[in-house]
Amino acid sequence: MKVSKFMAVAILMCLCIQSMQAQQIGFKTNALYWATTTPNMGMEMEVGKKHTAQVFFGLNPWKQSSGDHSSLRHWMVMPEYRYWFNQNFDGWFLGAHALGGQYNVGGVKFPFGLLKGLRNHRYEGWYAGGGITAGKQWNLSKHWNFEASLGLGYIHTQYDKFECGTCGEKLKSAHKNYVGPTKVALSLIYLIPGRADEKRSTDAPQIIETILQPKQNVLKPVLQLQAVVAEAPKIRHLDKRAYIDFPVNRIELRADYRRNPAQLDSIITTIKALKADKNLQVMGINIHGFASPEGAYKHNEYLAKNRAITLTEYVRKMVELPDSIFTVSSTAEDWDGLREYIKSSNLEKKKQLLAIAQDEKLDPDARDAKLKQQYPVQYRTLLTNCYPALRHSDYTVNYTVRGLSLEESKEIINKRPQLLSLQEIYRIAESCELGSEEFNHSFQVAATMFPDDPIANLNAGAMEIQKGGDMTIAKKHLAKADQKAAETLNNLGIIAMIEGDLKTAEEYFSAAKVAGLTEQADTNLKELKKKQNYPVK
Repeated sequence: MKVSKFMAVAILMCLCIQSMQAQQIGFKTNALYWATTTPNMGMEMEVGKKHTAQVFFGLNPWKQSSGDHSSLRHWMVMPEYRYWFNQNFDGWFLGAHALGGQYNVGGVKFPFGLLKGLRNHRYEGWYAGGGITAGKQWNLSKHWNFEASLGLGYIHTQYDKFECGTCGEKLKSAHKNYVGPTKVALSLIYLIPGRADEKRSTDAPQIIETILQPKQNVLKPVLQLQAVVAEAPKIRHLDKRAYIDFPVNRIELRADYRRNPAQLDSIITTIKALKADKNLQVMGINIHGFASPEGAYKHNEYLAKNRAITLTEYVRKMVELPDSIFTVSSTAEDWDGLREYIKSSNLEKKKQLLAIAQDEKLDPDARDAKLKQQYPVQYRTLLTNCYPALRHSDYTVNYTVRGLSLEESKEIINKRPQLLSLQEIYRIAESCELGSEEFNHSFQVAATMFPDDPIANLNAGAMEIQKGGDMTIAKKHLAKADQKAAETLNNLGIIAMIEGDLKTAEEYFSAAKVAGLTEQADTNLKELKKKQNYPVK
C-alpha cells in the first residue's frame, strides 16, 4: 500500500506551523485509535473567536503477527471545522468533518459492520466521506487538555475482494455506502500558546479572589465582583392555578365532577411533593377563589369565598397538614382576567368592549349589564370562550429551604436552582476555575433566579465582559446594579473602553476611584492612557 498521500499531508502540516505561531495550537492523539495498533496524530488551531480547524491522520503500515491472513494496514486523513460554545479549546463544540484513506485488511472484524466477511477474505480499496461531530474538551493543566468526541456521517468505499493468503486470487470489485458513526475519540492534547497568548501572559495583572480579566481585551482591564451576605432564611413560594368545576350556583365540591379528578390530583400531588422534600418545610398555603362577572356581584362574592373554603377543606384533609398553615381569600369577579382576554382577542368592537370593562366609574353589575346590552353577539362569545376560565382557584405554597452544602448546591444548580441562595450560588463559583464554563454558568443562574438583585446583576455583567461576550447584555445587567457602587462604575468604564468611548471610560474609572476602588481604577486608568498614547509615569 502506498502512503505518499499521507506523507504529503504530514509534510504540509509541518511546513504550515511556522506561519501559524500567532494562533494557539493543540497537538493530539486518539487513545482508542491506538488500541487498533495504529499510530495517529492531529493538529488543531484557532482560526477565530470560537472557531478552530484541525487535521487528523493515522497510519498502520505493518502486517499483524499472523501475516497477511490478519492485516489492518491502512492510512486515514480527517480535516475538521469546529464551533465552540464557550471558547476555543474549552467546553462543548460542534463540528463538521471529512475523511478519506486507503486500506488493505483481512482476517479482522472491521468496525460498525462495514465490509463484513473480513475474517475469511482480504479487501483492498479506498474510502471517502464526511459527517458531523460533537464533543467536549476539559482543561487538565496549562498545556494539557482531554477530549471526548463522536462523529456521525456517510462513507463511500470501493474495493477489490481477494481470497485469503499472501495475495490470493481477485474475486470481484465492488462498492458500498455506509451511514453511521464515522469517528470515536478519547484524545490527549498538548496545547502550545501563540505569540499573542505568550505576550498577554507576561504583562497581565495578577488575578486575585474576585477580580476577573476580560480575555478578549488586549489592555487587560480589571473587573471587580462584589460578594453577598448569606440569605437567612431562604423563603420561597410556588404559585399555581386550578380550574375546579362546581355545579351552577352551588358551593359543594364533587371530586368526580367534570375536570375535577385531574385538577384536584394536580393540587394534591404538588403539595405532597413539597411536603416530602427533605430540603423544604411548608410554612403556609393560601387558596384564592375567583368567580366570573356574569350574575349579581353579591352572589358571585358568596360563591368565590365559599368555594375557596370548600376546596381548602378538601385539600387539607388530603395532604394532612395542620389547619394553621391554611388561609383562604377570594375575588368576587375576575375582571382583570376578562380585560386580558379582550386585549388578546380578535373580537369585533374590541376597543369598545375593553373600554366598558375598564370603566371603574361603573359598578361591576352595571359593567356586565352594559356589555350584555350593547354588544350581545360578543357577550355570548365571552360567555362561551372566556367566562369559564375566569372561574378558577389560585393556590400559593410558601416554604423555606434549609442551608445546602457546596456539594449539595452543585448537584441541584441545574435541576432546582430556585432552592439556592445567592451566597450558595457564589460559593459554587468560587470552587470553579476562574472564567471556566461552570464559573460563568453560576453567575448566569444567579441573575436568572434573582433578576432584580443589584449584586446578581453586577456580577452577571462583569462575567459577560470577562468572557468577551455581548456588551449589550452586559449593560442591561449593569443597569440593574447600584449605579453609585464603585464596582458598577468600574465595569461601565471597561465597556466604554471596549467600545472605543475613551472619554466616558476615563470618567467612569475616575468616579470608581473616588468611590473607593482605588487600586483597580488606577490600573484601568493606566491602561486607558496606553490606549490614548499618553505617557505612563
